[in-house]
Amino acid sequence: MSKPAIAGIFLIDARLLSSSKYLTIVNESLLKFHLKFSEAYMSLATFDSSLNTIMSFQKITMIPRLKLSITTAPVKIFDAIGQIIEKSEWLLPVYDISQVYVWIASAPKDQGSQKYTLFDIARMIEEKRNNSWKFYFPFARFEEISQETFQMI
Repeated sequence: MSKPAIAGIFLIDARLLSSSKYLTIVNESLLKFHLKFSEAYMSLATFDSSLNTIMSFQKITMIPRLKLSITTAPVKIFDAIGQIIEKSEWLLPVYDISQVYVWIASAPKDQGSQKYTLFDIARMIEEKRNNSWKFYFPFARFEEISQETFQMI
């Protein structure tokens, strides 16, 4: 019987890729995850007005190195988070994944999400946390916002 797998889901706000400071942190975080969990599956996507998948639940053999880029598209944070969680949910049993690390790097301002609201995302995150998902928000105060919002529901 094989050992249950680990998955890392990295969701990167495209606006952060225009800053060499943030880009360096993102690339270093991808490498650190690989070094800590060399047998893990990884999903990596950037987002602005849409979700742009770079890799989807692949065994990590080589870490993609993101490059500087500039976007002027509106950034729909809540839609991107909701979509990546929905896309990932059904794959977990397929790969026998027991632990999920979700790393969401975003500037704090949503610019027009239409499918999901802050309340929707707060509920999703709380539900997933109760099912062995761990969420990290390295650049935003979303963590604090989601906790406050969830308490208000």
